[in-house]
Amino acid sequence: MRKYTPYIILFLVILTGGATYFKDQSYDHLKTLQSDLLNEKQEFERLDQEVKNLKKLVYDLNHNPAIIEQYARDHFALAKPDEQIIFLEER
Repeated sequence: MRKYTPYIILFLVILTGGATYFKDQSYDHLKTLQSDLLNEKQEFERLDQEVKNLKKLVYDLNHNPAIIEQYARDHFALAKPDEQIIFLEER
């Protein structure tokens, strides 16, 4: 038994060292996954809000003539026949 004692001690040292290494590695991986999940949730919330805003815009464009007129003026530089459009340069 005494001749196997150094091998048993070496085996136990390697076993505990390996377990510690893999434990640290999986903890880091878990933290990375949690961070990624948080980022994805934030991106989902941002995109969800954008979808809600676009749905509201579509509804307004389909049901409110004043919104249609304002949208046409803002995005396409359209004007009524008796109006002039002046473009100013931003500095």
